[in-house]
Amino acid sequence: MYRILLFAVLATIGIDARGAITTTIDFDDLSQSGDVATPLATYSFDGYTFDNDTASTLRFETYGDMHENYAGTTALSPKQVNSITTLSRSDTTEFDLISIDIARLSPSVNDPPTPVTFTDMTFIGVLAGGGTVTNKFTFTVNDNEFEELTFSGFSSVTSVSWGQNSPFHQFDNVVVQVTAVPEPTSLAFLAVGFGVMGVRRVRSKRFANALA
Repeated sequence: MYRILLFAVLATIGIDARGAITTTIDFDDLSQSGDVATPLATYSFDGYTFDNDTASTLRFETYGDMHENYAGTTALSPKQVNSITTLSRSDTTEFDLISIDIARLSPSVNDPPTPVTFTDMTFIGVLAGGGTVTNKFTFTVNDNEFEELTFSGFSSVTSVSWGQNSPFHQFDNVVVQVTAVPEPTSLAFLAVGFGVMGVRRVRSKRFANALA
């Protein structure tokens, strides 16, 4: 009973049983209607930031739901060949990268579209304790069709970077995780939860002693 109560308190303040907060960055706040392409220099969400090393202010683009590159969901697309995209925490703290959805952006010359071999994509994570971790993916997708990439070893990283060659790509549903550090309000909720547990234990003990 006490364990269930503790889990309920943790859930109330957004912490899972392992003390981690999982976030899915889906770019839905950038959704738009029509045949439009909107440029972005950077993008930030829930403490995470995407940046690009190109000198151009046109670093990323998002597409409206009638654009030829729209793949059924709002995504972020790097716009410069040979550019490096970097994901990091805005406060420079460490995080875990769990998975990301990637789609080949350039339209196929085939009609109807046929599967194409997507450019190999390498992700490099900078570990908080020093050193790096690398995952390389080679996959086959249809034009504007997302494929989920799941990472191994990308725990406690301070940043993750990946490059872009032709053809271009777009990405969506970036799943990241950070160890929870409760704010004062959250700690107050936790204290209340433990207090309730303590009161219940005391009452149970007194009741047991009364029956003895």
